[in-house]
Amino acid sequence: MEIILKKFDQLTALILEGVLDAGQVSAVLLAAEDTLQQNLAIDGSGLTFVDSSGLGCFVSIYKQAQALGRSFTLVGFPEQIVEVITITKLDRILTIYSGSLEDFLAELNSLHC
Repeated sequence: MEIILKKFDQLTALILEGVLDAGQVSAVLLAAEDTLQQNLAIDGSGLTFVDSSGLGCFVSIYKQAQALGRSFTLVGFPEQIVEVITITKLDRILTIYSGSLEDFLAELNSLHC
């Protein structure tokens, strides 16, 4: 799995590529903890698979963000992963943006203008 960190004015983005499973969760959690001085988006457009520990990772990040008063959004996730998030009812707490990271940033910029 590859984790790419990008900082923007409005937020920090973690771009995840590959498989998010139990072996990768600690690296994602560590990267997220280091970025929660700002709002956080995880761009999952490059993910091919997320197991239950990966879903738990998103819930942990959500809880950390909430405790710090930060927003946390899943951006651009493949439909099959969004379906799993929906089936597990995690879409009730996790914010999911279906467009690209670029579209998400453009939307944020238009809201702040």
